Amino acid sequence: MKRRIYFYMASAALLLTACSQDDGRTDNSGQVEITLSAQTAGIKAGTRAETTVQTAQVAKDQHVGVYIYDAATTATTYSQGYTKPNLDYTVSDNEGTLTIGQTLYFPNDDNGIKVFAYTPYRENWNMNGINSFTVSSNQSEVTAYKASDLMMGHANGGSTVERTKAPIPITLDHLFSKVTIKLVKGAGLDDLKTVDYVYIKNTITSCNVTTENNLWKKTETVGTTTTDITVGTFAENFSECSAIVVPQKIAKDKVFIQVHTNTNGTFNYPLPADLTLEK
Repeated sequence: MKRRIYFYMASAALLLTACSQDDGRTDNSGQVEITLSAQTAGIKAGTRAETTVQTAQVAKDQHVGVYIYDAATTATTYSQGYTKPNLDYTVSDNEGTLTIGQTLYFPNDDNGIKVFAYTPYRENWNMNGINSFTVSSNQSEVTAYKASDLMMGHANGGSTVERTKAPIPITLDHLFSKVTIKLVKGAGLDDLKTVDYVYIKNTITSCNVTTENNLWKKTETVGTTTTDITVGTFAENFSECSAIVVPQKIAKDKVFIQVHTNTNGTFNYPLPADLTLEK
């Protein structure tokens, strides 16, 4: 139940001479700028429901936390003057360009780097510990849906990325489940325009996300209190709608989907068998 999202680090030719002329360097010596952009991923069909929000790239205006390490000294992050290693990048356009307001470079000692990332950004996010996270109980607006869609990833499988001016992809994995509901006209529901709301019921919305060595390790629900999730609609008249749900098991016979209409009452969908939601 996951998709992969790609970021790209692209190098830029550096203009160093006093008259701002290109010095003609074609190797990777000297300063090599690191810039980031979110590009369309090659998504394997059928791995995740195909609602279009953040299936191919991180959406415009989303914030992405990035950790960059000097590969030779990974005990400390390589933040180049920033007071915190948890760098707050912003997706600035529909092409996935990431901006941060300061130019970052590869280390001057010719070392490579290691790069890890996650979204949505959290100021107190811990890449080596336990992070609390709660998906929104009202995902009828796409902003709340995106804020619930937690992703993590890294460059080069978490290994060293050598100095390069070629794009460096960072692969982000969705950590939660995505439930897509498709409504079909039938007995008692012959007009989808009568649908007011669609809910996902009997799910726990809070969890602890454990990371270790900058990588996702596990996700565990917190407590036993369940919360209804108002599902967002990304197709006309609720014919198709989706929500992000924390991975968990829901027991047989529990009502999982509820449809409210303004003319024909409420329709419930109890589970015919136990359902396991996975990342």
